[in-house]
Amino acid sequence: MKYNKLTICLVMVILISILGGADLADARYRSRSKSYSSSRSYSSSASKTSSSVWGGRSGGGYFSSSSKSSSGYSKPSTSKSKSTSESKYSKPAKSASVQGSGYSKPQKSGISYKTGSSGMYSTGTSNVKSSKFDKKISNKQTVSGAKSSYAQYQNSRSKFKKKSVSSYKSNYKNNKLSQKVNHNKRFDYDNDASARSRYYSSSGWRAPGYIYNSRPSFGMWDSMCLWMMLSNLSRPGYSQTFYNHQNDVGIQEWRREADELARTNAELREKLNELDAATAGMNGPIDPSFLPEGIPASIALAPEALAAMSSSTPVLRFATASKTGNYNYFGGVVKSKASGIDVELLNTSGSWENLDLLVNGKVDAAMVQSDALMLYKALYPDVKLVTEQTVIYPEAVQMIANRDSGIKSVKDINPDKHILYIGPKGSGTAMTWKAFCVLDSRYKKIPTRTAGYDQALQEVRENPYAVMMFVSGLNSEFIHKANQLASSGTGLQLVTVDDWDFNDVSDSDGNDVYKFVEIPSGVYPALQKGWIFGHDIETIAVESVMVLKSDWIDRNGAETLDSLSSAIVEAKSIMQKRISAKGN
Repeated sequence: MKYNKLTICLVMVILISILGGADLADARYRSRSKSYSSSRSYSSSASKTSSSVWGGRSGGGYFSSSSKSSSGYSKPSTSKSKSTSESKYSKPAKSASVQGSGYSKPQKSGISYKTGSSGMYSTGTSNVKSSKFDKKISNKQTVSGAKSSYAQYQNSRSKFKKKSVSSYKSNYKNNKLSQKVNHNKRFDYDNDASARSRYYSSSGWRAPGYIYNSRPSFGMWDSMCLWMMLSNLSRPGYSQTFYNHQNDVGIQEWRREADELARTNAELREKLNELDAATAGMNGPIDPSFLPEGIPASIALAPEALAAMSSSTPVLRFATASKTGNYNYFGGVVKSKASGIDVELLNTSGSWENLDLLVNGKVDAAMVQSDALMLYKALYPDVKLVTEQTVIYPEAVQMIANRDSGIKSVKDINPDKHILYIGPKGSGTAMTWKAFCVLDSRYKKIPTRTAGYDQALQEVRENPYAVMMFVSGLNSEFIHKANQLASSGTGLQLVTVDDWDFNDVSDSDGNDVYKFVEIPSGVYPALQKGWIFGHDIETIAVESVMVLKSDWIDRNGAETLDSLSSAIVEAKSIMQKRISAKGN
């Protein structure tokens, strides 16, 4: 049989497509396995909005970063070779040793340097757009997810031949055991079913078939837990549970049911006799809150009871910063837009306090600077903080000097004659400067003082050797105040912060810490005034990151996350307009 060239080409194309598709599928599988290597899994039905909001940064949780932002510009190249980038700028290559630098870049735990591109000043969320379509889809998925979740619950309860007994449903919250359950969360049937399945699988107990001739729950007790304790009375505390709760109506109803089944089941009768013998020798006061060690209240109590006790509105404890800052403003927008979520805002001193609150379980979410997050992980590598993360907007490092100081760039600061004000103690600005010193030892030589920004600005006005730093999104109230003072001839100017060695810094999760931005000349006209015309200011920027603990999703479910994500999309859009380089 003869084949012409066209036929042979077609066959080769088909084979390549098949093999390539297999390789692609395998690559996708490997990528997915890597992303979820923490044993966490997230429903494949997660909305497009949630995936877009939380998929840009890695925090060890359900979502992981798949790509880096490509917006912006890079340092002008000194190389003769042409760049293939669409941008007219590219960062110059460096040799292993830098002559004349006088220092080498230190390697710190939890901090790494890598080749990458930086970004232009952009406060938007190019991959996330707020639209009625997004809201409609999110609402649809919320309703669909709730129906699916409840259907699974009904299916699991249908295995029992009799209906649950709920003699005192109205007293659920008054029971001592209910105090061991967090009511400030939204009950999710899917998460509950998964938790119970994991618990009983790890216990090594297999449910005897006769229990399904009974009921799935008695009062506030889940019958599966009662049957499990009856099967293992030799374990510490199991028989004591029946003694301490002998007056509980649910336990009494379960015992009547067990005695009825035992009439035709010798194995069950023997277990009940063993229970009676164990409790007969017990005396003393009873403890209505008693549970054996190792049995969580969320396992002992029935799903119906947990659902009844859970808050009708899930709570998000959100740490921001000062009441007048952008962080708190953003939190307020999220609070107003988050449908079905009670957002509680907590004002703090800033990123470092917020991270402590997250680690200690005092808040569920927080606003932090990307460099503070890097430092925290580097200083406390053993602290486990599993989170979802999303960038809200870049925060430019804005440095103001006296025009008589001779300072045009951060590199012009002379440790022997200048002094740098780095904001209040514990502020985000102070943390950024601390990160600078960790990454580059020469910055440690510059003398610094902590002070309020207004006080620092006054020092810079009066002292040609004083310089101040302020980290914030553009168009902050404070910098506009400084610009107004500069317009009245007070000799203030904005200087560049252009240390390009920081361009390649990433944290322990592989997230970029810094990006370079350009403040256009018209943003702060007086501060950016040159001899004749205004000029653009190149500076480094950290990113403001909203950090959400992954266990908040565990407690509240996917549909609640979708509601929060939709609110964040809207809040980002509003923040973009607020701090736009075009001004207010």
